[in-house]
Amino acid sequence: MATALAKWNDPREEQLGEHDYYRDRQRWWRHRKAERAREIELDEADRRQQERDDRANDKDAAGAAGRRDMIEALIKEIPSDPKALFDWPVKWQHVDAALIQSKIEPAVRKRLTEYLGSEGDDSSVDELTEYVATCIKERKRPQELINELEMVLVEEAPVFVARIWRFVVYESEAQARSVG
Repeated sequence: MATALAKWNDPREEQLGEHDYYRDRQRWWRHRKAERAREIELDEADRRQQERDDRANDKDAAGAAGRRDMIEALIKEIPSDPKALFDWPVKWQHVDAALIQSKIEPAVRKRLTEYLGSEGDDSSVDELTEYVATCIKERKRPQELINELEMVLVEEAPVFVARIWRFVVYESEAQARSVG
């Protein structure tokens, strides 16, 4: 369009008379008004659609912010103190095999790698991860888990179990509240 307008020679086009504007201006003006009305109508439709999209995006953003607020509130609600944490009632009906496999096992593996460092080989981390996952599936109490893991993690077992238990509590609450 820009190139056509740059090359446009008004006096020459008027002399040739090939364009409707130069042949019959009234006819051209009627067509142009109808064309312009369609353009305005399409522009309005685009504006309305853009407003709907903007409102939907605002709702999504508000929903995401609300979800973030709910997650933060839940995290603050779960106690950090081991005694209070271990007394927290886990929503076991929301802790299924899929949750354990998809979220809890990776978290346990990560924490075990942190605690065992380079000393622990992959097979021992895998075995311990499987053991902790089995204990969670069997709904064992945290103290039982600490007693069993003290053989490997020694004095770090209570801290490790507290971190994992807090994660289990969070995931069960998030599932129960439809936050996670």
